[in-house]
Amino acid sequence: MDHTVPWQKGGRTDHDNLSCLCAKHHMFKTHEHWDYTQPEPGTIIAISPAGKTYTTRPPPF
Repeated sequence: MDHTVPWQKGGRTDHDNLSCLCAKHHMFKTHEHWDYTQPEPGTIIAISPAGKTYTTRPPPF
């Protein structure tokens, strides 16, 4: 589990701000200057250093 908005920057520890990132994507976020946003719980938008956007959404119930 990872905070979308880092805890040190005021990110809360709740379902609106947590996501499951694999080790590779956590490394991208931490060391490679990728930005992640979570506009709604479960929807993750990853923005590469080049500005390309990737969106993932949870499967429908």
